Amino acid sequence: MGALVALVAVGMIFSIPLVAIYTSYQLRMKKMELDGGVSGGLNELKRELGNLMNENEAQRERIKALEEIVAKVPSVSHDDKEKLRINIEQNEMSLDEIEKWKKIDNKNKLF
Repeated sequence: MGALVALVAVGMIFSIPLVAIYTSYQLRMKKMELDGGVSGGLNELKRELGNLMNENEAQRERIKALEEIVAKVPSVSHDDKEKLRINIEQNEMSLDEIEKWKKIDNKNKLF
């Protein structure tokens, strides 16, 4: 009788982890069923991928528009700068013209 009790005790001790593993597996399967399973997860991933692709395209269009704006900024050639310097030195320009040329020159320094 003592050997039977020892055998049952050892069997119970080693069966506890097996039961825990099996029940956690069953719990995960039920959660996946309720969440829509694997196919529901794939549909969600596809939808998210589509949203990211649309956002990416919108960002590309925005960058393209910004590049076009930057390309339209007037550039001042070296010759024009030299003419401006000469005109300023000779005091042939008005203050408004000088301010205009300074603004153009400052815009070009930013790029």
